[in-house]
Amino acid sequence: MRRDRDPPVPAKAGYLPVETVCPVQPDGPSTWAWLEVRLGRKLATRGPAWRFHELLGPVRQALARPDVILPWTAIAPPGWCYACQPRFACRRDGRHVPPPGGMVFVVFLTARLVVRDWSWWPADPLDPALPARRTARLGEPAWRRMT
Repeated sequence: MRRDRDPPVPAKAGYLPVETVCPVQPDGPSTWAWLEVRLGRKLATRGPAWRFHELLGPVRQALARPDVILPWTAIAPPGWCYACQPRFACRRDGRHVPPPGGMVFVVFLTARLVVRDWSWWPADPLDPALPARRTARLGEPAWRRMT
């Protein structure tokens, strides 16, 4: 990901920008994904606390350094799924622990790159960077990190 620019000013009202790989031009300049401020406040005040900590940790990790980007075909218009093996997972009390084995962390974004949901999914046994059972809601990988 090439870092060619500063965060957008003015920012999208009610959202926080997170620099990410552009799903339609992954080897080009970076772009911005958007986290809804209202959702962050709701999770911080009413919980569940572990979801708030995931938003600050694994969600941002998946956006900043995805292993795979797949089309998210379960919505119209189709969005994107960023998948990665984050450095840590969050317990219900917010403490960081090693990520669960055999799982991949996925973040779902709309076509306009607004974060809608995130979760741990079982990893594909033949390709642990990919979520398993992806055919119903996810297309084939659009981009994969080459390490």
